[in-house]
Amino acid sequence: EDGQLKNVDRNYFKFAYDQSYSPTPMPIVTATFYNFDQSRSKRCSDAIPDTGADLSCLPLADCHQIDLFRFPYYSGISYAFGGGVRQTTFYGGKVEIDGNIYSAIIEPVLEPERLIGRDVLNQCKVTFDGPMGITSFEED
Repeated sequence: EDGQLKNVDRNYFKFAYDQSYSPTPMPIVTATFYNFDQSRSKRCSDAIPDTGADLSCLPLADCHQIDLFRFPYYSGISYAFGGGVRQTTFYGGKVEIDGNIYSAIIEPVLEPERLIGRDVLNQCKVTFDGPMGITSFEED
């Protein structure tokens, strides 16, 4: 379901890479993004676990849908890929991956991609197996 592979080992949750992404396959996972108090959420089957992203990012429309803007976390500088810099406000939220809920700092963005950044990934044991085309999350 949603790119999730059969859970062969009870301690691992595995997601297939998006093989249609060009120029090379890309890891994607199914994740649910929540506002800070977990009163609103959005399940996404196309979230990108991005070790290059400091924080998690959601498109503005998703942020409105989950009522994220009620929970400002802090204002700061965002350093975009390619050298762009901008002043922004970051928001407290949560990200759920296969029943495990992680604290997140979410940046609203104009881009359409949903990124799971190191703010969440550093709380997980994640394996990117490029040759097999699988991203695995290990439960503790």
